[in-house]
Order: sequence, then structure tokens, then C-alpha cells
Amino acid sequence: MERCGGARATGAWSERHPPQSVPARHADWSPLDSCLLQHQVPDSITHNNMADDEAKRAKQADIDRKRAEVRKRLEETAKAKKAKKGFMTPERKKKLRLLLRKKAAEELKKEQERKAAERRRIIDERCGKPKNIDDANEVELQTLCKQYWDKIYTLESAKWDLERISKVKEFEISDLNAQVNDLRGKL
Repeated sequence: MERCGGARATGAWSERHPPQSVPARHADWSPLDSCLLQHQVPDSITHNNMADDEAKRAKQADIDRKRAEVRKRLEETAKAKKAKKGFMTPERKKKLRLLLRKKAAEELKKEQERKAAERRRIIDERCGKPKNIDDANEVELQTLCKQYWDKIYTLESAKWDLERISKVKEFEISDLNAQVNDLRGKL
């Protein structure tokens, strides 16, 4: 083996590519420059480029494989979540909500009808059935008016009594509040 610039050339590459004679054109060339010119560098560059391409392809294949694994894992978790949900799919939930709203609307309508019937019953109970005054004579009309006047009189007196009781209770409440405030001020 031949020495190039003080370094020993070893390996299979130097055996395949024997050194060539290099004309000494420049006097300021170093032994390393002449050694580089003696060996065929372009072959080694293309050899390295091919190795780099193979490494890049292998790396890309590895990345693609990892992506496929991650994608597969995500699909499995999505399937598992979907399987866990089981019976209640989004479509079924939506349909169930719609049915519940319809049922609630029907119940609300029934409740309103029930309240209206109860109100009508209470009014009929308190006021009585409507009287037929079209074919009544004067005496029947007078008795009917007297009955209504008596009913109105008793209702008005009950109303006055309830208002009086309410005012007395309000006065007692305000008096008790004043006493409590006085006691708080002394403490």
C-alpha cells in the first residue's frame, strides 16, 4: 500500500482504485491534495449517495409503518368507544329527545285542559248554573234579582272581613319588625 500525504491508505476502496500518477502542476500543492487527486472521489460520493438514499427509504418506510400502527390503534379505540355506547347512538338519542319533547307537550296540554275544567267547575259551583230569563215573568225575575243581590251582599261582607283581617295582620307584622330592629340596636 502506498502512503498519501503521510497517511496510510487502507481498506477495500484503496485496493479497488489504485493511485494514479498525478502531474505536479502546482508547486504549492500539499501531499494531501495530491492524495485526493490520486483517488477517485466521485465513485465514493455516488456510493455514499446510494447508501443515503437507501437509508432515507428505510427511514420513510419506518415512519409510514409507525403511522399505520397509530392509525390502526386510533381506529380500534374509536370502535371500542362506539361499542361501549352500544344502544344509544347519536341518531337514537336525537329521536328519543324528539319523542320526549312531544310527550312533554302532550302532558302540558292535558294539564292545561284539566286546569280549565277545574276552573269551570269551581265557577259553576260558586255562581250556580245560568238561569233562563227569556221566558220568565216579572215575579220570577224579581226573585232571581233578590237571590243575586243576597249572594253579592254575603260575598262583599266576606271580602270586607278578609281585607280587615289582612290589614290587621300586616300591622302586627310591621310592629313586630320594629321591635326586632329595636332589640338589634340595643345589642
